[in-house]
Amino acid sequence: MFHDLVITGLGRVGPHGLGRAGLKRALREGLPLPTQRCLASEDAPISSPSIPDFVGRVAGKETHESQVAVLEDPLTRAETLVREAARAARREAGLDGEELRGELWIAISLGSPQRRLQRAAERDPELWTRWLTIAGAERLGGTVSAREASGLIALSEAGKAIEEGRTDRAIVIEVDSITPRILRAHRRLRALAPGVGDLPPIARPFDRLRRGAVLSEGATAVILERASEATARDARIRSRVRTHFIQHDESATPYGYGTDPRALGFTLAASLHREGIDPRTIEGIVCGARGSVPADAQEAGWIQGLYGDQPHPPVFAPIGTTGLGGGGLLAAACLAAEGAPIGGSAGFAERDPNLPIRPHPSAVSPTPGRILVSTIATGGTGAWLVLDPR
Repeated sequence: MFHDLVITGLGRVGPHGLGRAGLKRALREGLPLPTQRCLASEDAPISSPSIPDFVGRVAGKETHESQVAVLEDPLTRAETLVREAARAARREAGLDGEELRGELWIAISLGSPQRRLQRAAERDPELWTRWLTIAGAERLGGTVSAREASGLIALSEAGKAIEEGRTDRAIVIEVDSITPRILRAHRRLRALAPGVGDLPPIARPFDRLRRGAVLSEGATAVILERASEATARDARIRSRVRTHFIQHDESATPYGYGTDPRALGFTLAASLHREGIDPRTIEGIVCGARGSVPADAQEAGWIQGLYGDQPHPPVFAPIGTTGLGGGGLLAAACLAAEGAPIGGSAGFAERDPNLPIRPHPSAVSPTPGRILVSTIATGGTGAWLVLDPR
C-alpha cells in the first residue's frame, strides 16, 4: 500500500491530439479510435506504414516534407512523443523551469523495449541523456517490458521507489511507435481488428462480434510524487495512488492466457482484503479489454471472480477509444480518477452471451471516487492499480 503517493501531472499525445481535452471528449462520447490517425489494424499496409498525422504535428514537421523522413525511424518518433507528453505533464504539475530531479520510468507495450532501446543506446550513447533531459529527470529508474501491462507495472515500480525513499519524484512514460515487425507479429497472432465492408476497423471491446485490437502510437506521461511535497509547493493533486497488485497466471501460454480467469479475481480479492480495501468501495473499473476474444474474456472473468454474485461497479473499456499502446488505458484511468466521465465501450452493440459482464452503456461522472484499473497481458501477467480521488 502507498501512504503518500499522488499524481500531479498528466501529459498525453495520441490520435486525439496533444493534451487531455480531445481524449476527454472522445472518452465521454465513447468514440471509436480515429484509425486514419494510427497505424495498425488488420487492413494497415505492412511494408511502409505511414506516419500518423498527429506525430507530424507535434514534431512541427507537417508542412516540411523534406524533414518528414526523419520521423520514419520509430525511435525518433518515440523521442518526439516522449518530449511532448513529458512537457505537458510537467506543465500541468507546475514543474516548468524546475531543475532535473527524480527518476524516469519508460514502458513500451508493443515490441521488445529493452533490446530495442539497448541497441539504440549503443549506437547513440546520448540517447538516454536526451530522454532524461526532455523528461526533466536526473536518472533512469528502469524500463519495463510486460506487454499490455507495462504502463501499470512501471507506475507501480516508480511508486515503490518513492515510497521506499529511493527517489522523491518520478515521471512514468508509456510510449509506443509501431514498426512493420510489430504489425507482422500481431497479424500472425490474428490479434488485429479488420474493417468490415466500407467501415474502418473498430476494436469493439466486449462485443459479441469483436475480432481484435487496433494498435495506436502515442505517449502518456504521469508525474508521481509525495503528497507532502506536492502540498508544500502548492501543486494541485489530481488523484492518489492507493495501492497496486501484480500477479502472474502460471497456466497461461507465452502468447495466450490462463485457463480460469476467475482465479485472478479470487487472488485479487484476498489481496484487497489484506490492504483493508472493501471491493464495494470501488466506484468504477477501468479495464484493459481491447476487442480480443480471449483477452476480453480474461477481463470479464477476473471481475466475476472478485465480485461473485454481488453487484459490481460500472465497467469501462476505453481502449476502443484510445487504441492499444501508447498508454491510452493509463491516461483514461487517470482522468476517471479525477471524475472525468467515460462513456460506453466504443463499437459495443451486442452483449456476448459467453461473458459474465457487459460494459457500462453510457457516460458516468460521479463525484470523483475510487477507481480500480486493470489489464491482463498476453503471457498471463495481470496488473491492477487502485486510484483514489484527491
